[in-house]
Amino acid sequence: MKKTLSLVLSLLMIITTLTALPFSALAEDDPSGTTGNATWRLHNQLYIEGEGPMADYKIDDVKPWDEYVDTVKTLVLKTKDGEIGDYALYGMTNFKSIRTQADLITRIGKGAFGNTAMTEIIISNPNCVIGDDALTVPEAATIYGFAGSTAEAYAKKYNRTFVDITNSKCGSNVNAHFDFKTGVLTLSGGPYATGPTSSDKYSYKDFPTLIKKVVFEEGITWAYQGAFQGFTECTEIVFPESLEKIGNYAFLGAGKIKSVTIPKNVTEIGTKAFGYYSDPETSTQVTVEGFTVKTPCDNTNTAAKDYAEANGFNFELTHTSDKGTVTKKATPTATGVKTYKCTACGKVLKTETIAKTAKYANTLTVKAKKPTVKFKSLKKKNQTIALKKWVTVSKAQGKVTYKKSSGNKKITVSKAGKITVKKGLKKGTYKVKIKVSAAGNATYKAGSKTVTVTIKVK
Repeated sequence: MKKTLSLVLSLLMIITTLTALPFSALAEDDPSGTTGNATWRLHNQLYIEGEGPMADYKIDDVKPWDEYVDTVKTLVLKTKDGEIGDYALYGMTNFKSIRTQADLITRIGKGAFGNTAMTEIIISNPNCVIGDDALTVPEAATIYGFAGSTAEAYAKKYNRTFVDITNSKCGSNVNAHFDFKTGVLTLSGGPYATGPTSSDKYSYKDFPTLIKKVVFEEGITWAYQGAFQGFTECTEIVFPESLEKIGNYAFLGAGKIKSVTIPKNVTEIGTKAFGYYSDPETSTQVTVEGFTVKTPCDNTNTAAKDYAEANGFNFELTHTSDKGTVTKKATPTATGVKTYKCTACGKVLKTETIAKTAKYANTLTVKAKKPTVKFKSLKKKNQTIALKKWVTVSKAQGKVTYKKSSGNKKITVSKAGKITVKKGLKKGTYKVKIKVSAAGNATYKAGSKTVTVTIKVK
């Protein structure tokens, strides 16, 4: 009994190993050969691999796999350049589908699928080069692609049925909208983002390398197991506050994501949910170097911290900044400071220097008086009027100077503000305009005021 059980287990291990092998390592007696800069092998399906491109053929050429017309129903393309040659499957009347990640197909050659049994094809690379020929995609085939893509242009030109794949499903009640121009996949609805089902004709998983950012809108509570696996070019995930669970392997393979922020309501994070990608050399799952798990500073759930510690990732608390408070006012002579704090814990997050302000306007105030000069004294010699007798100056910023603007030529004003009335001036009332100037300083601008001084000679 033990020997029988051992034999069964051994056979199972052999079968598992064989199915996991790349097609280049399949049975040695499989039909195989070369096509351009690629190799081909037939093992239930037609496999083409290598650097590429595969060969282009003419409509009447005999292709290496033509003799297997009854066998070839599916193409598995694994060339690095993602090109399908001209007339590659032409005339393979039993051929129906491509089992290749659709966004990796860069070119479909002229007449590639002509006269085949293909009824549908997903062309999710929006810039895929499609051979300009009615035979490239069979007349009966439905083309799935993005509005505005080369796939839609081909469908319109050759009157093929076209289905826009911009919107798909991620579970029964979750909608997935993709903008191929920005690379953003937005999920809305809820509560469970369980991923596409086998009944879906197409989904966002038909173009994983196009997805650069995933945004979950409020209402989604669960990012399901493996639902977003293989997003190799994704660099950012935005989770909603409503999220509670993240399933096993949810974002496995997204090696360009360097950090995630886990909302406060998340209580469960599954195995290798993120922070792991496939090493191209060993095909094993390895951790993203320097990966950081973040969560708000007031999060009382420990799921984020536990996941970080269990996987050897960095852990970081995030803070929500207030709008900032001026903690030191700026002046014309000194910079100020604006301080930003976390709205949750009060931690100072940063400070900003506030530039010095412009100089203030001079506060100079001037009030003229009405001085009197005795004519009797003026007949003998010049008379002077002291500053305080003709003007009151206050709040001046900087040195104050004086200059006559207009008035009788026998009345002069010194820079220091002394008025001189010269001998010989007749009796009367004289009006003199005098400009009073304050030079300003480091804080205040220069300023001036002009006053009219009425001088009586009697």
